Amino acid sequence: MPAPGTAPGTAPAADRTAPVLTTAKLSARRVRAAKARKVLLRLRSSEAAKATIVLDGRRTTALPLGTATAKLRVARKLGRLRPGRHVLRIVATDAAGNRSAARKLVLKVRR
Repeated sequence: MPAPGTAPGTAPAADRTAPVLTTAKLSARRVRAAKARKVLLRLRSSEAAKATIVLDGRRTTALPLGTATAKLRVARKLGRLRPGRHVLRIVATDAAGNRSAARKLVLKVRR
């Protein structure tokens, strides 16, 4: 049985539209080292996707995203951050393998 909206004997059109990270923000941009565990990362995607989060050049986690906001407390990683500037890069990938543009967030940890 063909997919809805397709003619019999034809394959459904391939999804070539990349998801868009409509929201990517930290609950704080500057934080004391002792409070780093309480920082939340809020993400929202234009479609169902999986977000890959890279912290200071190392992949930390991948989590499913819907169109609802996903809140991620990255306590295990952020709690171990030394004072200084840290960069998070987030990319969303949908089920068809389309990737969003990377979003960059900066977190400054002080003593």
